[in-house]
Amino acid sequence: MKLRLYHHPDGARIAYREAGSGPPVALLHSAGLSYREFEPVVEQLTDRFRLVLPDLPLHGDSEDRPRHSYSPDWLADVIAGFPGETEQDAAATEALIDALPFTYLHVFPYSERPGAASGRLGERLPPGAIRARARELRERGEAKARAYRARRCGQRADGVMCGRGDGKVEVLTEDYLSIYLPTHEWNGRPRFEVTVR
Repeated sequence: MKLRLYHHPDGARIAYREAGSGPPVALLHSAGLSYREFEPVVEQLTDRFRLVLPDLPLHGDSEDRPRHSYSPDWLADVIAGFPGETEQDAAATEALIDALPFTYLHVFPYSERPGAASGRLGERLPPGAIRARARELRERGEAKARAYRARRCGQRADGVMCGRGDGKVEVLTEDYLSIYLPTHEWNGRPRFEVTVR
C-alpha cells in the first residue's frame, strides 16, 4: 500500500493508504490506533473494493497539531445511489457496513454536481431508489450507533464540553458520543471524565 497525503482546503493533512480496485470503501480505525488495525483484512477485500485506509487526525502518520476540531462525519461519509451502482453493489456496501466496527455513519444520497466526473461514470439511478438506499444505510448506521452506545453505557470516558443550553451541557467523548449533563453536574472544566449514559 502506498502512503499518500490528503490536503483539505481548511489546512488539515490526512495520511492514507490505498489498495485494490472496485467500488471505493474507506476503513476507519478505532481511537488511538492507525490504518494498521485493518491490515489483516486488506488482502481479502482488495479483489472486490478500492480500499482507502486513512490515519485519522492525531493518529498514525496524520498531522499531530491540528488547527481545528474534528468530528467523525468529517471522514466517515457513505454515498448512496452513486451512478452505475447496481443492486449487487448496494448489497455489498450493506454487507461491508454490517461487517465492520463502525459506530457512526454519515449517509447522504448522491446528487449530481455540474462538471463532476461522477456524472460520467454510469447510469443515474431513479431518485426513489437513491432515497431508499440512503434510508437503508442510515437505519444500519443508527442501529450500529445504538448498539455501540449500549455497550459503552455506564463506562467512564474522557470528555470535552462542547456546548450548553436549556440547563444542560453537551460533552463529546473521545469516541464521539454526545453526553448531556444537567449544568449542576458539570465541574466547570473544559475537559473531564464523564460516565456514558
